[in-house]
Amino acid sequence: MLYKVLAVIVRWWLSIHYKRIFVGGLENFPAKGPVLLAANHGNAFLDAITVCLSVNRPVWFLARADIFKKNWQKKLLHAIHIIPVYRMRDGIENMEKNNDTFNFCVKLIENNEVILMFPEGNAVPEKRLRSLKKGIARIAFQAADQLKWEKEIPIISVGINYVTHTQFRTEVMLGFSEPLLIQQFENTYKTEQAQAIRKCMIGVENNLRSQMVIVPAQEQDYHAEIALYIARSERSYKLRKTWYFETDRLAAEQVTISNFVERDTPQLRNKLQVFAEKSQQISIPLASVSSELPEGKMLYLIIGFIPAFLGIIMNAIPAFYAKRVTSKIVKDAQFTNSILLGTGLFFTLIWSLILAILLAILIHPLFILLLIIIPLSAKFSLIWLDALALQRIRFIKLSLKKRNKSNP
Repeated sequence: MLYKVLAVIVRWWLSIHYKRIFVGGLENFPAKGPVLLAANHGNAFLDAITVCLSVNRPVWFLARADIFKKNWQKKLLHAIHIIPVYRMRDGIENMEKNNDTFNFCVKLIENNEVILMFPEGNAVPEKRLRSLKKGIARIAFQAADQLKWEKEIPIISVGINYVTHTQFRTEVMLGFSEPLLIQQFENTYKTEQAQAIRKCMIGVENNLRSQMVIVPAQEQDYHAEIALYIARSERSYKLRKTWYFETDRLAAEQVTISNFVERDTPQLRNKLQVFAEKSQQISIPLASVSSELPEGKMLYLIIGFIPAFLGIIMNAIPAFYAKRVTSKIVKDAQFTNSILLGTGLFFTLIWSLILAILLAILIHPLFILLLIIIPLSAKFSLIWLDALALQRIRFIKLSLKKRNKSNP
């Protein structure tokens, strides 16, 4: 019950936290039966939240065991479908507890549940795939063996691709691969378990790579990002729409990176560097190039100014404390967006509740509607600010065109 309630609230909040969410390959996700999801891991809890809320079935997922220290934490996390997984840093004596976790996952598979795992282990904010751990294959084979290979158990790889890992109002692209069926390894598993697990993980990795935007080397990151921003500037999306169920965007980013890697030379890097410097000189942030340019939005900007201004005022306090608490808590970049999502939602809900009840008691009962109005105004204000920024970019570009025409 708690999972379902939180799912509704957090899914809506994702439309504030993200500018756009692209989900492709959902036709590969079964409407019923057990499913194991294997995803890359670049953004801590935000990865799990985004994947879980992109499908229409409840999802269980594994998380590091150090957040399960107290009994109330264990009960709360279990209620929202989080399962502990123990690492060496949690103590060698605790590693045996993973047997309980594996057994619980097998029971979930028997009950036709969905389980999300991150085979890379820890989260690292980069556009690369690290070596995968074999836990997901072992759970799948253990379940298949206990069920006498009678139940179809698919492993679906999920690529999670962020435009930027730490930026508020970024974009994310999810890609769900075709299912890898455990049953195809039955004969191998019965004779050579290690080989079956190895073959399974090769399939998981290949499927995962097919759903990711991968920059091969770290030293290519900077120029690859510029190439991606240039390619994104040719695409256009609606300001008020967050969820897109398509594969085009992910495919386009993969093609861009493939072309960049194929043509990566000092000359190309120099051209990309010049582009980035010119963008900075004309006061167009490189990140803004990826947004659509509005058409006829001046009327929207004028009419929406007052409600947007009120929305900014009403949400200033929760926004301030969300940023402040996040900056104090976060030590590693991979936790920034996850913590910001949580603090933003928490402080907005608490502030809305306090203000609504206080004004309803002191002034008029109708002020209880602020419980809904404040979060809605936050989204409207963000969209209005996006439109304002884009209109500013359009103005700069038009001014440059006029200048170039007058100075041939």
